Amino acid sequence: MKKYPIEVSELPQLNDPMAIYQYVASAQPDWKGFEMYDQVIELADDVKAKWLNITTRTLHNYRTKGAEIKNQMKEQIVMILALYRHGLQIFANQAEFEKWLQTPNVMWENQRPLDFMETKVGIDFIESRLMGLEYGEAI
Repeated sequence: MKKYPIEVSELPQLNDPMAIYQYVASAQPDWKGFEMYDQVIELADDVKAKWLNITTRTLHNYRTKGAEIKNQMKEQIVMILALYRHGLQIFANQAEFEKWLQTPNVMWENQRPLDFMETKVGIDFIESRLMGLEYGEAI
């Protein structure tokens, strides 16, 4: 198992907005969530940047310069990582989960799950689809 800068088990569940708020509000200035986000997600930088509503150049600056991350971005990172945790519990491995994220779905007008991930509502939608998969719904 990979070693990450923060423990995955520390992250709040997506279905608990107050826990997410409290986790983000109490994050220390040296919070390592961005590093974990960058390590866990094995997709292209343009996808990682899009999910955080930043440019790839800004993503690279966060990587190299260690700029302070605002709470809104911390919240987005926590939600994405919590979604990843759930996805990895459902799929056999990360490669299968990320393949699912990149696969167009005819029921969603051929949009891919990763296309929804740049907003909180989109992340909640994908979380609900993961729950559907978990309980046997046709997604």
